Amino acid sequence: MNSAHCFFKTHTFGDAAGAGWPLCKRVLSCAWRRWLGQGLKWFMLGLVAWVCGVNAMTVQRVGSDVFVSGVIERHDDRLLRAEFARGEVKRLILVNSPGGDLPAGMAMARWLQGQGLTTLVVGQCLSVCSLLFMAGQERQYATGVAPHLTVVGIHGPSMPFTGALVPEHAREMWDYYQERMGAKFDAQLLNVALYQMQDASGFVLIREMDRNRPRDRITLHCPTARTPREQCAEYALKDALTLGVVTASRSVVLDLPDNLQIRMP
Repeated sequence: MNSAHCFFKTHTFGDAAGAGWPLCKRVLSCAWRRWLGQGLKWFMLGLVAWVCGVNAMTVQRVGSDVFVSGVIERHDDRLLRAEFARGEVKRLILVNSPGGDLPAGMAMARWLQGQGLTTLVVGQCLSVCSLLFMAGQERQYATGVAPHLTVVGIHGPSMPFTGALVPEHAREMWDYYQERMGAKFDAQLLNVALYQMQDASGFVLIREMDRNRPRDRITLHCPTARTPREQCAEYALKDALTLGVVTASRSVVLDLPDNLQIRMP
């Protein structure tokens, strides 16, 4: 774990869960200064997911917008339902979530389907988070995090703690994505995403379109987090819109609450 030296100088993994989002921002700022000069932006993708992923799910409201961030765990649907019960929700905004518990995420996604709302992604929305995003009637990326770090990541289910893949539980995810993507559903790519990963850190990465250069919009298959960027398979003709992941290619201009912002020097 030499690549996370900025983190381990002063904190252990156990410390991170209690340190929360302020620590996450400090870590990312440190890493940004260190690796940006070396051109290793790709490393930041994994770092955001790993460091920020130690935080439990948070839910907060700004007007009719509800922001969700962190790891999705069992019974988190109660937090979400309670916030929705407080008043009208027009947009659900998913901010840097590494995913979480599959049954919990699937139940939340199915419930959200009936709310008729817009879902937005800021930063990374990986694994189970992508189920919540796909529940939106309208779906778009949003500003607030650098475009090369704004991505929806899809992969198959795995066991908690061990990370062992459990493809026998992927069918429900397959059916859900097929339902939500409709006529744009790409069976070949979803087969890769759900069944052809080397381990739980592998993803099909579907990236923001509006603010990225054409090459940086290309969908990627990285079978493990250790796969170098140049070795990830590229799907040059597939992007978030043609795959039915988003319903519009334009990114929504959004002001994040102060506590969710990552300020890079």
